[in-house]
Amino acid sequence: MNKKSETDTIKKVAKKTKSDTNKRVTKKTETDTNKRVTKKTETNTNKDINKKVETVRRFFSDSKASNHPVKEHPISKTDEYIRNMYFDMLCVAAQYESDDTENAFTLIKRIMSACKNVQPFEEYIRRSMELTVGKTAEFIKQCRDNKLCEIFFVDSLLISCSNGTPNAKQIAFLAQYGDMLGFKKAEMTEISEFAAAILKQDSDGYQKILNKNNAYIQEAVLCYTKEFIEGMILNTSKKLYYYSQNFKEFDNINILKDYDEIKIENMKIRLKQKEMHISSVKNLILENCYVLSTTLCLSSIEKIKINNCNFKWDRKPRYTYEKGKSNVYYCNRAIEADLYNSKIMISNTKFSDFSIYSFNAFDYRLNGFGVGAVFCAYGKQNDQKNDFVDITFENCEFTNIQTDCEDKFYEYGYSVFYASPLAYYYEVSVKDCYFSNCKTTYNSTYTKYLFGYNFIEFKAKNNKLIDSDILGEHMQEG
Repeated sequence: MNKKSETDTIKKVAKKTKSDTNKRVTKKTETDTNKRVTKKTETNTNKDINKKVETVRRFFSDSKASNHPVKEHPISKTDEYIRNMYFDMLCVAAQYESDDTENAFTLIKRIMSACKNVQPFEEYIRRSMELTVGKTAEFIKQCRDNKLCEIFFVDSLLISCSNGTPNAKQIAFLAQYGDMLGFKKAEMTEISEFAAAILKQDSDGYQKILNKNNAYIQEAVLCYTKEFIEGMILNTSKKLYYYSQNFKEFDNINILKDYDEIKIENMKIRLKQKEMHISSVKNLILENCYVLSTTLCLSSIEKIKINNCNFKWDRKPRYTYEKGKSNVYYCNRAIEADLYNSKIMISNTKFSDFSIYSFNAFDYRLNGFGVGAVFCAYGKQNDQKNDFVDITFENCEFTNIQTDCEDKFYEYGYSVFYASPLAYYYEVSVKDCYFSNCKTTYNSTYTKYLFGYNFIEFKAKNNKLIDSDILGEHMQEG
């Protein structure tokens, strides 16, 4: 082969080798580029997905909080300035020495959900990172001035314990907070017991630590205890409060007395004794209760409010009396009251299925006098005309109430309401009420009334009567 041919061959081989090398390099470069693009695309996609998932998780967390607000929290009653500082400081407690704040933040959001005019949660987080001595001192002052010390300390304990036992630094921080809020060591220990019962949702354990000396804590934490307590939820020297979410049957306690206020809410009252005696109380509140086959015996109460309750008699009579050897008489009342200078409001309440027997009005076998009715009021003659009892029935329903009485005292049969002839100064008002099958069953030429006896004023407005006696002798619609 001549020299020229060899040169041409070498050139061809070199050209082919270069071409193949370029192709491989190009292919590798394209492959690497595609891998980098794919990886970058996947990374960006993952970031986008993560971002969206985090948004969804925050939505779940916020929804959980908004669906379970801490209702009636004391901070919800304060102004915006105090409220903002409160949430700032709770965020401080949530983040201090904590790597997992999700549960703590959820509790703060639950408290926020029950408040108006709150700021975005992120704003509280931002300000919590700008904590200063001056801001802390101002917050402590506002807590003391607005009686928020107990609830803030409880909230801080709940937040710090939301993921288990707090560490030593968190405990020291809480102790310093408690000291600045003005609590002694024994008080901090007692508040910690309340917080522990709330965390455990321990109704029995909570009720065991109630006493007359820790009233300041009991009232502060009602926003939490109403979520799990069944029964006595508050018992101080001035107030007694029974509450249930599920209409728990009332404890078999039939005497309650000597309080400024007694409140019974969402309870089922069906006592073995068939009587509940409540006396010497300034303010009595019955809210959303079932009172079954039990008579409320009330005395020396200044103000009574009964709302959205249901009174019904569904068992054997409370009292039975034999007339001769064969006849048995009974008297089932919803309420009997010995009242002076009292104001009574009964609203949105139902009374049903009462069988009532009346004796002589001056027969004292039955708590003051013998007349039976759904509501019986009695007492000695008042000394002054301005010492009167004001009773209002509003938007109430009375059904299936039957009254009978002794033959010689037939003029004293009333189905719904009766006041002793000695209790002259009663003002009675009946508005927007419904009466069905309410009547006396004895034979008499006397006119039969649902309401009786002497009143200084008797008003009625927008009432509906179906198969019932007329309202009263001196009661006119208008």
